[in-house]
Amino acid sequence: MFMYCNGVIVLTGEYMAEKNKNKLLNLPFIALTIILIIYLIIAAILYIIRPLSIAFFTNKPEIIERASSILLLVLFTSIAQPFFEVAKFNLQAVGKEKIALVITGVVNLLIFGVLIYLKQSSELNLKTILLLLSCNYLVLYIIFTLFYRLEINKTIH
Repeated sequence: MFMYCNGVIVLTGEYMAEKNKNKLLNLPFIALTIILIIYLIIAAILYIIRPLSIAFFTNKPEIIERASSILLLVLFTSIAQPFFEVAKFNLQAVGKEKIALVITGVVNLLIFGVLIYLKQSSELNLKTILLLLSCNYLVLYIIFTLFYRLEINKTIH
């Protein structure tokens, strides 16, 4: 994923120099599509051979069994991370790394607050944590994408 995101930075710089608004607006979609296709292929393989893939990390049967039972949930919620990463790299590529950092900090603090509240009310479990992490990534993706598009529209007419 990160090699494609680094490619996004290079291509964003190139398209900014060309002032090619259309390519700049399409680049995140293309990068995300490539990353998601690769992610889904790898996730499918890992899920199909889940006991074997988990046994690569541990040989304890109880851990292999438990990890196998939650792998689908982990793979499903992890699919949100590429959205965040591509949008973050796009925003950084147009010189808005400080905005990306501040927004990430604020959203992470809000999610952290929700986690603390759920912990206090005894409603916190692994499924909730994974879903909140996924929501965190998707909220950041939406905000970063809005800022990226605003910057492109402001910079290139």
